[in-house]
Amino acid sequence: MSTALKITDAELEVMRILWSQGKPMTSVEIRDLLQDKAKWEKSTVLTLIRRLVEKRMVSCRKLEHLQYAPLVSKKEYQDSRTRKLIDTLYDGSSCLQVSGHVCISFMCTHP
Repeated sequence: MSTALKITDAELEVMRILWSQGKPMTSVEIRDLLQDKAKWEKSTVLTLIRRLVEKRMVSCRKLEHLQYAPLVSKKEYQDSRTRKLIDTLYDGSSCLQVSGHVCISFMCTHP
């Protein structure tokens, strides 16, 4: 992915549920698993899912019920956010100077 994937912390909680289950899920299943972390109403969970679908992070397929699945893997998301962090902290430099001698290139290991 060439640009950083931007989602809110709440949307990230939904993505974590989808990544952890590894299968398409209904909004009810997602909400049930979120209950340990957040006591969100049904409308809140549906809004978060809708936003993720709009951002093309999650697919939506109608079977008996609407089923949601991640379109972006956890690794793709982590790589995107890491690149954005490095760009922000080091003014776009792909290399970090360590002790002035060693250059660790993030972009070389994560093209």
